[in-house]
Amino acid sequence: MKRIASLLAQKTKVESKARHRAGGGTVATTETTQEHERPGIGNDTKTKATETVERDANGNIIRHEKKVQH
Repeated sequence: MKRIASLLAQKTKVESKARHRAGGGTVATTETTQEHERPGIGNDTKTKATETVERDANGNIIRHEKKVQH
């Protein structure tokens, strides 16, 4: 998704994957990338967030991890 307000542009991209575990349950991974573009500015911000949710066979959350890189 790209949003433009005057000369400022913001881009957001989301990718999601889920897979099954051997003993039952699932592991879901979501990657979100955000960019903030301004004309004439060289050091625009880019942020990448990775979220991992691991569930057991009953659907209970075993592990929830979130990483943010700037």
